[in-house]
Amino acid sequence: GESPDSDFLRKALGGGILCSKCSLGENGGRAGEIGNPTELSILRAAYFGNVPVSEVKDSSPVVAEVPFSSEYKFMATVHEPIEENDGSELMNKLIVHVKGAPDRMIPLCKYQAKGGSFKEEDLEPCERDYWIDQIAILSSHGLRVLALTRGSLEKGAVKQGEQLGPEFVQERGEPWLTIVGLCAIMDPPRPECVQAIAEAHGAGVRVAMITGDHRDTALAIGSMLGLVDREHSEAVTGPEMDSMSEAELRIATQKYNVFARASPQNKIRIVKALQAEGEVCGMTGDGVNDAPALKAADMGVAMG
Repeated sequence: GESPDSDFLRKALGGGILCSKCSLGENGGRAGEIGNPTELSILRAAYFGNVPVSEVKDSSPVVAEVPFSSEYKFMATVHEPIEENDGSELMNKLIVHVKGAPDRMIPLCKYQAKGGSFKEEDLEPCERDYWIDQIAILSSHGLRVLALTRGSLEKGAVKQGEQLGPEFVQERGEPWLTIVGLCAIMDPPRPECVQAIAEAHGAGVRVAMITGDHRDTALAIGSMLGLVDREHSEAVTGPEMDSMSEAELRIATQKYNVFARASPQNKIRIVKALQAEGEVCGMTGDGVNDAPALKAADMGVAMG
């Protein structure tokens, strides 16, 4: 029943600290912070749990990394082991931290950590159904959920500065990671966003949301925004759209206002499907991969 101490939090959130491109602002605040708000929230949670975030980062620099991409929805970093982070049993290994969408991470996990220990004898078989249930519960409240996972490799398996692709994580023949835990982050819509959508609706403009979030998270946020109603009560996911023909996707773009777990390729197909239905389509995007969809739209709005 006691609150976890800083040593436990250091191990639990260590992957979120190390597998990150972010820097906290002064005294853990927003002034001077650098990076993605979702990643920053993990660092901030660690900081206010008395974890020495800068010390953790400085003591275990990145050997090599798999950069994040919306295609595979995770990033990974490789580090030399540090006893305070990893325990003495793994000092002859390389440590791999992988942070990403839980539905992509869970199938890659063989074990789950227990009691903040990464000793082999303390690891348990990954109870996938349990984690899937927890993800659904958290997502249904509009929380953005990330999985923190880790693994180990033999020394010398990765060279300093080596360019790694997603296959480094995904293509090892069998599950090999250990899930450490889930981070649930509240990223509510801004009030002005809710008002803007209401005004668009008043002008006869239909608004749809395309997001990389889990279906349940997307539906919860869509409800807050006023995008989910009796006519558009469900969400469709990127993998579901991938399996649709062009005709089926045209129907889907009329049926759904919420598109979850979407990729940049899904966005351009949605644009073309809406245009094929005779609709004038505006599209927003904040990443380089969004450029084709913005160019294809009748109105492309680059953000960020």
